[in-house]
Amino acid sequence: MAIEFTDDAGIVNVKWATPAGVVGLTQKTVLIWYYADTNAPVIGGALFEISDGVGTDADDYFYVSHRATPKVLVRSHWSVSDGLWASTNEVLTVPGLNHIAVTYDGGASTNDAVIYVDGVSVAVSELATPTGTYRNGTGSDAMIGSAFAGFNPDGKIISVLVYNRILSASEILDAYNSRLAIPTYKGLVFAPLLVGAKGLQNFDGATLSASNLLIDEINGITGTPSGNPVGRADTLLTLK
Repeated sequence: MAIEFTDDAGIVNVKWATPAGVVGLTQKTVLIWYYADTNAPVIGGALFEISDGVGTDADDYFYVSHRATPKVLVRSHWSVSDGLWASTNEVLTVPGLNHIAVTYDGGASTNDAVIYVDGVSVAVSELATPTGTYRNGTGSDAMIGSAFAGFNPDGKIISVLVYNRILSASEILDAYNSRLAIPTYKGLVFAPLLVGAKGLQNFDGATLSASNLLIDEINGITGTPSGNPVGRADTLLTLK
């Protein structure tokens, strides 16, 4: 039960168009279960992204990505210069299964993104300091995968949860220990079902087209695949 992405030059994602409550957040926590097959390309592979479009004219408002090395990268959009943070050390298992959690509060430019891997907070380096006014991405789209060509991960995204609040360290550890169970519904605004798609009798190995919609179980809205990601039913992770 996953969406598989490969490192290629195209634009590959599943997009939920302007989902109210998911975009436009000042505070957020993103939880991702991800199986990395190989390291991402040099420019990184986006796992979750908030963007106002697709292509060269699009703006990224927020993303979590797998860097070219086994690191986690986070970007947040500000009016003058964006904030950019990365795990200081190589914290991802490649190939292997990783639980990535990111919290970010855009209420002040002095706030750093906090990154957790497998339930534990990791050292973070600020690569670029945000300046200007925080831009929260109201009216933008939410995506699994990337809005930009060449920013695709090489691996399988198993689960994505987005909260409209900063989860505590103990809640994030609980999320890791809960495996595929949702650890808490308080503030949960996005939980897409990545176990099947509209019009497919057999999800495993199926190339997903624009007609194979995926549903967010919180809002009931559908996400549209683009660039032919692949559905997988591999037992990479199960409920405890």
